[in-house]
Amino acid sequence: MLGIPLTMLYNMEAALLRAVGNSITPLLFLLFSTVLNIGLDAAFMGPLGLGVRGAAIATVLTQGISALLGVWYILRSYPELRFRPAQLKETTRHAVTHMFWAGLSMGLMSAIYNLGSVALQSSINALGSAYIAAQTAARRLAELYFIPGGALGIAVATFSSQNLGAGKRSRIWQSVKAALVIYFVWWVFIMAFTFLYGEAAIRGVTGSDDEIIIANALLYLKISVPIIPPMAVLVILRNMLQGIQHTIEPLLASALELIGKVIFAVWLVPVWGYRAVCFCEPTTWVICFVFILFAAWRCRGDLRDA
Repeated sequence: MLGIPLTMLYNMEAALLRAVGNSITPLLFLLFSTVLNIGLDAAFMGPLGLGVRGAAIATVLTQGISALLGVWYILRSYPELRFRPAQLKETTRHAVTHMFWAGLSMGLMSAIYNLGSVALQSSINALGSAYIAAQTAARRLAELYFIPGGALGIAVATFSSQNLGAGKRSRIWQSVKAALVIYFVWWVFIMAFTFLYGEAAIRGVTGSDDEIIIANALLYLKISVPIIPPMAVLVILRNMLQGIQHTIEPLLASALELIGKVIFAVWLVPVWGYRAVCFCEPTTWVICFVFILFAAWRCRGDLRDA
């Protein structure tokens, strides 16, 4: 908790650099901090014997070093990003208000999504340890599958806001199409991987030969992965709308996802068991996909140049 300001500082620096078109340097800082974190974990939890406290210290220290490197790099390489305290007084109330509501919307969107996952997990826990292990293994692989989508979503949000500010709104739709093509290529790859090597991957993740665990984890992936395309459209369009200052629609889509997960957790999982868990996210993806398509269609005028 004490280290959160350092995480915030690094994230703000990375966002600033991406906003001026430099996405490589934040990635290099992230790779550096990851390697450093692993090394410090090994040192603090090994020879120094600090245990869990050592892991926490290593994380905070690594984030602090990365944040200081980011400050140094920005001050040295981007004079246009420097500011003096006197310039803060020139900031308009409108800009501050807009930043606050945009940030609040994105934060709430993430929080609502995770609340739904917590509600669903509580119903999985009632099914027993085998299903908990199956879900944990399946989610590990699924989260790896979803990482490129999250990155593409952030890229589209950044690109959309850049071109909104530059008055080149027609380019925004081009970025959406490019992101969807990349996501589709990735989806084809993970479809093939899941159906050809999914069982072996689950065995590797779990270290278990329990057929109930393997079969249910594989069932989760085989139901979820084919429905990734609607989720891809949902993620990309939701971030695009955030980038062009439409903050309510993405928030409503996340609220729909929360409601869907709660309905499954409270009423469907107790009746249908783990199969309902497998269908939960694909069902909410399709519902939110329809909603976000309608929201994007209503905002289509904002994607045309003035």
